[in-house]
Amino acid sequence: MPEPDVAKIREINDRARQSFTGCRVAITRGTAGLGEGAVHAIFTQIKAYDDFTPDNDPYGEHDFGSFNFQDHQIFWKI
Repeated sequence: MPEPDVAKIREINDRARQSFTGCRVAITRGTAGLGEGAVHAIFTQIKAYDDFTPDNDPYGEHDFGSFNFQDHQIFWKI
């Protein structure tokens, strides 16, 4: 089996995360319950997210992240 093209995977994941196009976006009830303004702010943070490190992105695919929003820990996954 050939090795995955990590650069291509990262490019596709970054495009999906930064534009929310070419993918399906789903949120939890808890996140939705924060209100439309909060969801918009969270989406903005996800689109701008670039805190990838070997600890949180060991395969270099840019497919997961987390950050604090107000008093909430937000996790996103592609």
